[in-house]
Amino acid sequence: MVLCDDILALNNVSSYAYWAVNGTTVAGKANGTSGSAVGYLTKNEGIFIADDDTLYIGDAGNNRIVVVPLNSMSNISIIGDGYGSNLSQFSYPSDVFVTAAYIYIMDAANNRVQRWLRNGTNPVTIPVRPYMDYAYFLFIDKYSNLYLGDCGYSQVLRFSPNSSSPTIVAGNGTAGSTASQLFCPLGVFVDDSETVYVADYSNHRIQKWAYGASSGVTVAGNGLNGNSLMQLNYPKSVVVDTNGYMYIVDTGNNRIVKWAPNANSGVCIIACSGVSGNQMNQLSGPVSLAFDSQGSIYIGDMGNNRVQKFAYINNTGPTTTTIQMKFTSPLSNLIVSSTSNRNK
Repeated sequence: MVLCDDILALNNVSSYAYWAVNGTTVAGKANGTSGSAVGYLTKNEGIFIADDDTLYIGDAGNNRIVVVPLNSMSNISIIGDGYGSNLSQFSYPSDVFVTAAYIYIMDAANNRVQRWLRNGTNPVTIPVRPYMDYAYFLFIDKYSNLYLGDCGYSQVLRFSPNSSSPTIVAGNGTAGSTASQLFCPLGVFVDDSETVYVADYSNHRIQKWAYGASSGVTVAGNGLNGNSLMQLNYPKSVVVDTNGYMYIVDTGNNRIVKWAPNANSGVCIIACSGVSGNQMNQLSGPVSLAFDSQGSIYIGDMGNNRVQKFAYINNTGPTTTTIQMKFTSPLSNLIVSSTSNRNK
C-alpha cells in the first residue's frame, strides 16, 4: 500500500503506541483455507482502507477485488467479472488504491492498471504497459500521479495525469545494489514532499529517494537478508508517518517492523516470533499493511489467505505522530494521530 489532499490523524497515538499481540480475521478464513466462495480469499495481496473505513482487497488468486465494510463485515461485495483481459475482468489483481473519485487496480498478469469509478462501474485502462515489465503494487499521490514499482526493470515509474510517458523516479533500469539501483522494487510510498520510499525486495532494504534525486539512501535494513532487527528479509511494503517512522512488511520474516528515522535497527510490533503459521499471533508471507481510522493495523496475510486486524492499544506517551492516510479525508479538521497503507 497513501497521500491525497488531507491528513487524517488518530487520537493520541504516541511514538510509544503498540498493538494487540493476537489478531482477528476480518476477511478470509481464520485457519487459512483458500476458496472462491464469498467469504474466502486466495493469494490475496494488496489491501486498502478507504475514507469510510471500507476495506478493499486484491484477491489475486480469485481474479477479483473484495470489498468489506468494516462496520458491517457481512455486507461483502465483489468488483470484477472473473478471469480475463476484458475491461471488467482481471488476471491476478494484486493491489488496489482508492481516491475520492476512483478505484485503481493493479491488474498484474495483464500488465495494466484499471481505473473504476468509486461505485465500481465504468472501468478504463491506464496505458502503462509499454513502459514497464512487471508490477505488483501501485500508489496515487495528492497530485493524482500514479507510481508503480516495476520489478522486472528494477525501477519506480511515475505517470502524471497529463503526460504521455512516465518519469523514472527511483532506480536506473538495471538491477543492482548500488545507491542508484534497485533490485525488484515492490511496494512504494510517497510522502507529502514527493519523497519516494521503496520496498527494495531483492536487496532486503528500504530505499528513500528525494524528489528529483539520481540516487537513494538506505533507511532500513543493511542489504543482507536475515532475521535480526537490523535486517529485513524480502520486504514487500512500507508505510511512513509524518515523523519518518516506517512500518515495514518484512515478508520473509513473517513479521511487521516499525523503524525510526536514522535508526540502525527496527522494533517488531506484530508477529514477533517470525515463525510462519496460522495462529492469531502469527503471519505467513504477509504482503501489505493498512490502518483504519482508529489506528488498528490490518495485514494482507497472503500465505494464510486472510486479512488480519491487530487492534490499536491506547498507550499514552509524550510524543504524538500523524500517520498519513491513503485517501482524501472528509475529517480534515479532526485533531487525532496515526497511518494508512501501503502499503499498500
